Amino acid sequence: MMIRYTSVEDFYDRLAEAHDQQAQDGTEHAVTRQGAQARAEHYREIADQARRSRRGGER
Repeated sequence: MMIRYTSVEDFYDRLAEAHDQQAQDGTEHAVTRQGAQARAEHYREIADQARRSRRGGER
């Protein structure tokens, strides 16, 4: 099964959502949960950068 994304932003938004879900699933280890939250935030930042770049670099 191949998943197609409409844009780079879509890919990173979905990746962030998956890591949010991982953090919410209540892993046994707080460090793992914090890592998932940090990765989700990082992927959101990448998606936001891609959006800004697509719009011509506005901040």
